[in-house]
Amino acid sequence: MSGRRALGAVAALLLLAGCGKEPAGDPALFRSYTTDEPQSVDPAFAVDQTSGTLVSLIYPGLFRFDAAGHPQPDLALRWEREEEGRRYRLHLDGSRRFDDGTAITAPLVARCFRRLLDPAQPSPRRWVLERLEGAAAFRDGMATDVAGLAAPDDSTLVLTLHSPFTPFLGLLAMPATRVCLLDASGKPRRVDGLPVAGGPWRLRTWDRGDRLLLERRGPALPGEMTGLELRIIPQPFTAVAEFEVGNLDLLRVPLAEAEYWMGDTHPGKVLRQEQLVVSYIGLNVRKAPFDDLRVRQALNYAVDVEALIRTLRAHAARRSLGPVPPALRTADPAETFHYRPERARELLAEAGYPDGFAMEIWQKENPEAGRLLEAVQAYLAAVGVEAKIVVRDWGAFKDAVNQGSADAFFLDWLADYPDAENFLVPLFHSR
Repeated sequence: MSGRRALGAVAALLLLAGCGKEPAGDPALFRSYTTDEPQSVDPAFAVDQTSGTLVSLIYPGLFRFDAAGHPQPDLALRWEREEEGRRYRLHLDGSRRFDDGTAITAPLVARCFRRLLDPAQPSPRRWVLERLEGAAAFRDGMATDVAGLAAPDDSTLVLTLHSPFTPFLGLLAMPATRVCLLDASGKPRRVDGLPVAGGPWRLRTWDRGDRLLLERRGPALPGEMTGLELRIIPQPFTAVAEFEVGNLDLLRVPLAEAEYWMGDTHPGKVLRQEQLVVSYIGLNVRKAPFDDLRVRQALNYAVDVEALIRTLRAHAARRSLGPVPPALRTADPAETFHYRPERARELLAEAGYPDGFAMEIWQKENPEAGRLLEAVQAYLAAVGVEAKIVVRDWGAFKDAVNQGSADAFFLDWLADYPDAENFLVPLFHSR
């Protein structure tokens, strides 16, 4: 599956802060929400975004991401690179403790990392540490330990890679590498059904399907929040209603309402936060006519991406000039596609399709994606390409894409860590 982009845009998240009705209750409690219930509080199995967020709140990591997406020290106070970038010697903060008083030491971190690679309980996130020397042998049962993982004392962790990898510190800031207190069975320890915290927050209450309540573990500075409420609100317009009556302090603005919320009625309240995500239509180049470069170029010329961003994304996106978001690029391509329907028709004729052809574009169930693809469908029809939109649940959609039965498909790629490598290798490498 390649020929990844016939249409690309980089999303911007619109956040609306504190302009509903006057909030009631504790002013030190920040009331937010998530659309999905967390599926796990185990770093090794937190694969969805909500679980990753929760894990990052309650457990510490060697590093953490700052607001700009750069890894900053957390447990690792300082570090040195050795062996031409293959080895990292990290010196840990010896003062850190879990809620039960257990010290967070280098051997404990090593145990969590070893567990992430353990073949006895395969983690879907084990790839995060597979660059460690000996990780593959340990994962495949050919070795009893990971050669590149060592804790010579309580405050020193040594990580050796099989080859240098510049974004490695970013991997060590991911939820999968968060450090939890493990019980005798090797699972995150719980007390009264809740995880034992060691990060900036502890989970106090989890009412399934309703809300999670967290409290700050350390002292708060004047004006800082001491509590965090995360309600489970799947429907965006329910969140809008709750925000308007003052029950939420933050709203993720639905794209369908972006123009209204960005108007003069809420000056200075809308925050733009660019996401490291690319939305694209992938083309199956193993199927005709998409194996012809001219056809793929024609589809790009046929769609006015800038108009789609203006009308359907309310300017809450930027055109992507390739698979890597602008925030991670060091240069723009010398050439790009602009809206030129006449050129699209010429290329289709050159490729042997003067009257166009029929195709299917698959999408997972998502109303906003559906509206976008309907507009793309109209653009393609104008150059003779009849595109049928096929909507399936996530499982059926994923199977069709992976098996190569879909002509084309609409997807988003969200960065696991802020580096261009995370867009180029997973999407294009042949491995």
